[in-house]
Amino acid sequence: MKNGIGKRGWKVASLMLGVWLMALCPAQAVEAERVTITVGAMRIVDLPFEISGFRITDPSVVQGEAVGRQLRLMGLKQGASDIQVTGPGNAFVLYSVSVVENVQETLAAMRRDLDSVPELDLSASRNLVVIRGEVSNLDNWELLHKVLPAYEGQYMNLATFRPAPEVMMALSDALEKSGVRVTMEDSSPPVGTILLRYSGNAIFVSGKVYSERDIERVKSVIAAQDWLAVSGTEGAGNRLQAVLNLQVEPVMIEVDVVYVGLSETQNEQIGVNLANQGLIAVDTASAAFAGTIGRGRSSGFTGGYTVSSGLQGVLDFMASHGASRFRNAGHLTFRSNDTPTWREFHSGGTLKVRLSGESGGTARLEDIDYGLIMRIKGGLVDANSVEMEVQLEMSAPELMSSGDYDLKRNRVNTSVVCELDKTMVMGGMKGLVQSTAGPSGVPFLRSVPVVQWFFSESEDRLTDMQVLILLSPRLAGQTTVTLPVSSETADTETRALEPMREQQEKRARKRRFFFF
Repeated sequence: MKNGIGKRGWKVASLMLGVWLMALCPAQAVEAERVTITVGAMRIVDLPFEISGFRITDPSVVQGEAVGRQLRLMGLKQGASDIQVTGPGNAFVLYSVSVVENVQETLAAMRRDLDSVPELDLSASRNLVVIRGEVSNLDNWELLHKVLPAYEGQYMNLATFRPAPEVMMALSDALEKSGVRVTMEDSSPPVGTILLRYSGNAIFVSGKVYSERDIERVKSVIAAQDWLAVSGTEGAGNRLQAVLNLQVEPVMIEVDVVYVGLSETQNEQIGVNLANQGLIAVDTASAAFAGTIGRGRSSGFTGGYTVSSGLQGVLDFMASHGASRFRNAGHLTFRSNDTPTWREFHSGGTLKVRLSGESGGTARLEDIDYGLIMRIKGGLVDANSVEMEVQLEMSAPELMSSGDYDLKRNRVNTSVVCELDKTMVMGGMKGLVQSTAGPSGVPFLRSVPVVQWFFSESEDRLTDMQVLILLSPRLAGQTTVTLPVSSETADTETRALEPMREQQEKRARKRRFFFF
């Protein structure tokens, strides 16, 4: 007898409790969670609710105590017992508790549960099972972490996860496709390239990048991996940790600027030749096709397009296909992604404008720039491309009947994305030139560099001229771009200063000599 109840009474009570539990919780509907305890050891199980009560089918095997949301279990002897824990409302959880005699029993049980993970080596050390090995299969790694909670407090896990080479290559390819350069060998990669390596059960991503967008790309690619998570991310579960050590490196960008004057026919022909040679990448946000290339194919461009060549190559190409009017405007330099700062090129003059003082105070003079003004700002989108905001302005003083000057001003604003060391060809200047030209504006604009070039022709010639702007961005410090120096284009600058009428007369004399 024990507390007035015999052994037969305990068995009957346990049987009745088991029948009652089965009636409440059919095996098909509820699966018991497995818990393993060594004889004499205590195991704490956390519940998702406040415990209102619990029932043990065999109290001689395991003893329980409820404290808040924790159920404290003590293994009394080798055996098995079911436990139902109830909470508020109809909340309940079933546990299947196994009490093992010693660590060897635990070792045997864990080996059975992890039999399908051959990379693991399990051994007994004192009262713990030691788990060693290097897992490279993601499914096996997930299985290990599903089994371990059932043996909490009875093991020491020294197993690590090392992604298979093909997994690391797939991660590298995903990063490359997002626009981030990757290396897995160079311990000191150059700016714009990140180092990807595995060490100490974690993936380390380090290096210097050109913009915050690069860092966001890396994070988004990692988040898309079902086996990897950025270190510190909530809900990462058993996924491997990716430790990021990425810094944005401040860089300067230089943009070479050249203006090109073409007839409409020349412009279309150059567009056709570039397209036929596969050198054009159209900026669909601002470009459109006009005209045809035989068989109904489109030709000619309005807006912008990128040529797959540096500025030197584009100038040579245009010169060899009839273009002879170039004007080099130098280059602009700005810090990448320094948003508030514009860099400006100004070819024109400055008016001194007298501003009246307030309340009869002393008047003051203010400088007002006029002529051709180009402003650029922007930054690197990735290691290969730069996004630029471009503002073009053509302005000229206009004499009013009062004797004062008004500033006639026309502007074009646009955004372009161009690969480094490639050339963006932009239209739009023709409209600025035509709208600014006039009896009152031309005298001022004829007297300033670059701008005078636009007004050196008669009005009918100006109407026929297509004015293009060539922009070629590069990282500061790289080789500078000069005007063409080949025998074919060495006299480009000289010919650019000649009136268009004289050029046409020279070409006509050459044709007459050839035919007669």
